[in-house]
Amino acid sequence: MQKRFCLLLTLGALIMSATGASAFGLDELSAALTQSPMSTGRFVQEKELSGFPKPMRTEGIYYLDVHKGIVWETRKPFMSTMVFSKQGLNIRTAQGEKSLSAKEIPYLKTINEIIVSVLSARMDALKSDFEIRLAGDRRQWTITLVTRPESALKAAFNTMRIEGDRVARTITMQNAKNEKTVLYLSEQKAMAKWPKHLDSL
Repeated sequence: MQKRFCLLLTLGALIMSATGASAFGLDELSAALTQSPMSTGRFVQEKELSGFPKPMRTEGIYYLDVHKGIVWETRKPFMSTMVFSKQGLNIRTAQGEKSLSAKEIPYLKTINEIIVSVLSARMDALKSDFEIRLAGDRRQWTITLVTRPESALKAAFNTMRIEGDRVARTITMQNAKNEKTVLYLSEQKAMAKWPKHLDSL
């Protein structure tokens, strides 16, 4: 009787474990990542380019508002500010400022949607262009985006992989030339207010 009871407990634990694993999905992950709509953190980007022996490395700070867009403030190797939003792209460097409208270049709006969706795991906007695969659990997860053959983005992206735990930690992108870009994120934290020095962006 005691052995049978232990067996039932073991089977029950296995069923509960399997149920918990299967329940983990993009909706739950998105809810966890967007508890605060605004966040900031540090980034290091390593980008492979054909003809260069080593990846190009940039470092800086990012600011994310899931409703508006994302700001990349590069500190090394040179200072620049890049703003992706629904309106388009704004770039500020020591040489001046340049803006590109999403109305003139619709691709820019898509890039903003990809970045915000990836960092918040809100993937609905990407389903038409990517096959989306989620693996892992709440403690360690991986999202893989594979560009659909019929998508116009196929010319720019092959795959994108996002790895994380309570936040996104690493984003790996491979383009149509098989060149790889890896984005490492760290020191992420929620923001209660948008930084004053970015109010005009």
